[in-house]
Amino acid sequence: MYSSKEIPLKVIIVDPNDASSQILAQTLLGMKKTILSVKQAKSLPEAQEALAGNDLNTIFIDPIALGIDDAIQFIFSVRKLFPSIVFVLYLDFTKMEHMRTEFFGGERRRLAHYFQLDKRTPIASFPEEVKAIVMACQGDLSFNLTEEKATKLQNELATIQSTTTATTASVPLSILQDIQEQLEAIKVHRPKEPTTVKPKTVFLSYRFAEKEYIDGLTTLLKRDGFEISTGESANTYISQAILERIKSCEFFVCLMTRADEKKDGTYTTSPWLLEEKGAALAMDKRIVLMVEDGVNDIGGLQGDWQRIHFTAKSFTSAAISAVDQLKSYSG
Repeated sequence: MYSSKEIPLKVIIVDPNDASSQILAQTLLGMKKTILSVKQAKSLPEAQEALAGNDLNTIFIDPIALGIDDAIQFIFSVRKLFPSIVFVLYLDFTKMEHMRTEFFGGERRRLAHYFQLDKRTPIASFPEEVKAIVMACQGDLSFNLTEEKATKLQNELATIQSTTTATTASVPLSILQDIQEQLEAIKVHRPKEPTTVKPKTVFLSYRFAEKEYIDGLTTLLKRDGFEISTGESANTYISQAILERIKSCEFFVCLMTRADEKKDGTYTTSPWLLEEKGAALAMDKRIVLMVEDGVNDIGGLQGDWQRIHFTAKSFTSAAISAVDQLKSYSG
């Protein structure tokens, strides 16, 4: 097992859409200390040819755009031949959800455990999301990279260096030196790095329309020495970057306000808040739920975590109670 942070990726993007393929390629190439190479293929035959001639370790692929049956057959056949290759499903999450039964039916249920990158990720948060996915791929590779593969990467780098001069370099020599140092470190066996949880950090989950509520709650949290992380830049879906933020925080506070009114006069809350709360539960975070009166669809598995109900008039006292509960957890 190797230190995941020091495993360079050799990537192929299999996507017939030039725009989405290019933006991902440019983002990956900007990660100069992590990405060794990036290739692009518009079709499955092109991808097969690239695999035959290159020692790739990471594949970003859009099974829907390529034709789901052929693409998934390709994925499973590659996994059988090259079990150490990491796949990332790079696709439109909305389209995937619309065909969920077909997409994840039968043997395809294994795809639910693959890394996923949404093509609809907002431009502002796309680099951060790609970075989180790359780190996840490195973690997966850290369990499979053999000494032989590390040595092969080392030899490849040496070949690049021997044919590169200061005046003809297509890659700056300083970057090659960075990769050299990383590959040297790969040869040292280390345990997998645990996720670092920062003390007194709070992931604050909320609908972004609730700025008035959040400003007051944030002020109270900061006053008592809590550091705050949110999912704001990732907009309205839970992503790999959001999962990493939740994982790195000690506490989780979810502000469940009214979204859609139901026939019985009660309200739902936003679905991505339920997803974030579910992730926090799965990560065994200490949780406080702030629930607006009228909201009764807050998901299951609450356990004994603190649930504080509020109205517009009682929000300030509810926020103080939430902060006091967090202080009791950290005390």
